[in-house]
Amino acid sequence: MVNWVTFCVPLGHLMAPVIAHVFCNHMGFPNFDEIFAHGSPKRYYIAASFAAGVVLWFLLLFPLTEPVVFSNDLYYQYQLS
Repeated sequence: MVNWVTFCVPLGHLMAPVIAHVFCNHMGFPNFDEIFAHGSPKRYYIAASFAAGVVLWFLLLFPLTEPVVFSNDLYYQYQLS
């Protein structure tokens, strides 16, 4: 789990990480056994989707949580002082 400070401090509010955490708890951890329950062509698409999801999550985590995206300059004001 990503540290709460990673989201709370730059974004400047608590609701975004709380909502993200509730969504992740609701969705649950992916069922990797489901990959092997399908035939050969579909199995590769499901495995590729899981891999793409993990890669995209790591690549987009910090760009999509930049304070600039949410027009929050409060964090930068305290950083400059």
